[in-house]
Amino acid sequence: MAVVGLALAARLQGRFGWWLNPDEGAYYAALTQQSFPLFWAEAFATAHPPLYFLILRVMGLVSTDFAWFRALALLSGCGAVYVLILLGREVGGDGPRGDLTGLVAGLLLAVSPRAITLSQVIRPYMLLDLLLGLTLYSLLRYTRRPSGRQLALYVVSASLEAFLHYSAVLGLGAIGAYILFDGISRGPARPEWLRLLVAQLVPVAVLGVLYLTHLRELMGSTVAQFALTGWLSGYLIHGPRDVWLSIAGLYSMLVGSSMAIAVTLLSLVGLAWAAHLRAWRLLLPALFALLIATTCASLELYPFGAGRHSSWLLPFVIPLVAWTVVTVATTAKKTPVLGVVAVVALSAGFLLRSPLGGDLLEPAAREQVLREGHLAALSDILDPGSPPRLVVMSFETFRLLVPLYALERQDARLSPDRAFAHFRWGARDVIVLPGLDIAARPDQMDQPNHVVAATHRAAAGFGVALPSGGEPVLVLSGG
Repeated sequence: MAVVGLALAARLQGRFGWWLNPDEGAYYAALTQQSFPLFWAEAFATAHPPLYFLILRVMGLVSTDFAWFRALALLSGCGAVYVLILLGREVGGDGPRGDLTGLVAGLLLAVSPRAITLSQVIRPYMLLDLLLGLTLYSLLRYTRRPSGRQLALYVVSASLEAFLHYSAVLGLGAIGAYILFDGISRGPARPEWLRLLVAQLVPVAVLGVLYLTHLRELMGSTVAQFALTGWLSGYLIHGPRDVWLSIAGLYSMLVGSSMAIAVTLLSLVGLAWAAHLRAWRLLLPALFALLIATTCASLELYPFGAGRHSSWLLPFVIPLVAWTVVTVATTAKKTPVLGVVAVVALSAGFLLRSPLGGDLLEPAAREQVLREGHLAALSDILDPGSPPRLVVMSFETFRLLVPLYALERQDARLSPDRAFAHFRWGARDVIVLPGLDIAARPDQMDQPNHVVAATHRAAAGFGVALPSGGEPVLVLSGG
C-alpha cells in the first residue's frame, strides 16, 4: 500500500490550479448538457465509446466542477498502480521474486511522468490501464489456476474496457493472440480453455454493438482523417527508424525522455532473456502488444509512441521491465552474462542516447496548458456583461472556455452547414468559427475560419449586427 500511497501523493501534487484543456472541454461540454438526449448525442459525436461519459454523468449529479470530474482519473491512476502490483506478482512467480516484481511494476507506474499527468485530467486512459491490467491479470491467473471467479473478472473487465476506449481493441487483440497460443501449446480440448474461448463472446458482442452504432461511421470519417493526417501524424510509422523511435517513445512515457533509450535497450534484453527461459506468460503478451501497435501505426490506423494514445501498452510492457530489473538484480551472480549484458545496454542507452535517436523522440502533447490564475487575470475581458458586444472565437477556444458559459451555450444555434455557431453570453453575441485557430492574413480570406470574411458570413446568417462606428470586436483564439 506504500506504493499506492506514493502514487496518490505524486498525483495530488500539482493537481490543483490548472484550468481544463480544450479536450477536457469537450467532455465538460457534453457532461453539462441539461438534457440527457443532447448529452448522449454530444457524447456519441466524439471519437470515443460512451462509458467514460456515462460514469462522469453520474458523478455530475454531485457536482459539475471540473476538478471533481478529474477525481475519476485520479482514483483510476492509483487503482491501476495496485493492479500492476498484482500483475507483476503473477508474472514474477511465487515467492519473494514475484512480490518484488510486483512492487517494481507498481512503482514504475506510480512515478511515471505521463501516468501522473493523465491521472490529473479528465481523460479515460488511467481507467483503461486499470481495466486492461485486470483483464491480463485475470487471464494469466485463470490459465494457471482456472476458477469461475477469475473468468468472471476477465469477462467484466474486458467488456468494460471495450466500452471505454477504442485502443482497448488493440489490447484485446494481444490478449486474444495469447489465448490462441495457450490453446495451441497446451491443447484446445481442455474444458477450461473452451470456457475461456466461449467467454470471448461477451466482449466481442460489445465491440459488435459499438461498431454498428458508432465505430463504423467514425472509421474513415473527417474527424479520424484530420487527426491521423494532422497532429497524430508524428506518431505513425513510415520506416524502420520510426519503429525504434515509437518503442522508445513508449518508454519515455514511463521513465521520461532522458532515460527512454536506456530502458528500451534494457527491455530488449528482458525480451531475449524471457525467450531464453521460455517465460511465455511474461514474454508473449508484451511481444504481441508491441507487434500490434507497430502494425497499426505502419498501416496508419492508430498512433504509437509517446502520445497518450499509447497508454494501452503500459500494462503489457511494465511487467516486462519490472521482471527484467528484478531478474538482473537477483540472479547476476548465478548468471553473470545477463548482468553484463544489462549493464552494457544501460550504459549504451545513456552514452549513445543522441546517436540512438534520443533527441528525435516525438514529444507528448501537453495536457496542462493554462493555470486558473492566468484566466483570473483576464476576468474583466471575459466578463459577459462587459463590452465589446461581439465576441469571435475559434472552436478550440470555445472548448477551452466552456465552463464560463456552460448553460448559455446550450441555446447555441448552428449554421445550416454546421460550420458556425452563435449563442448569447450575457450582453454579448458569441460567434464560434471552425478549426483550432483563426486565420487573419488577406490571402486566407476564402478559409472558413478567417476572422473577417467568416465573421461577416456567420453574422449575416445568424442575423447578428456587426459593429459600427469604430466599435471593437473581441477575438479569442488559441488553446
